[in-house]
Amino acid sequence: MNRSIIILTLLFLFLYSCTQSEQKIQKSELIPPKDLVPVLTDLHLANGLLSISEIRNYYDDMDSLGQYSSILESYGYSLEQLNNTIEYYSSYPEALNEIYEKVITQLSEMEVEIMSSDTSSITQKKRATGKYISR
Repeated sequence: MNRSIIILTLLFLFLYSCTQSEQKIQKSELIPPKDLVPVLTDLHLANGLLSISEIRNYYDDMDSLGQYSSILESYGYSLEQLNNTIEYYSSYPEALNEIYEKVITQLSEMEVEIMSSDTSSITQKKRATGKYISR
């Protein structure tokens, strides 16, 4: 999962380092940091889910920009605002790193929650069927 985060970040940075903007980005054109963390978390979750062929095949009629736009719209933001935000933070790598630390923390917490619920579910099934063996 960390690899996809790095790849997505580098993709955003690459796309917007190629466009030299003479115009300063206004704060109103950015996604605020408090909203950026959950937005990026969901974008990375979607990216990870779409790496699963069954899920990717279900959404094959929508390209990746459409998928990202759908997620952004659910938060009330546009792809242009995300692009402006990534472009802005490319000049402030320490701030972007802090944001991504929070994204990674959220993704890790989700992973732990899923793993623990899977483990407890398996344990409950074993107990219910009488096949639970304690060590």
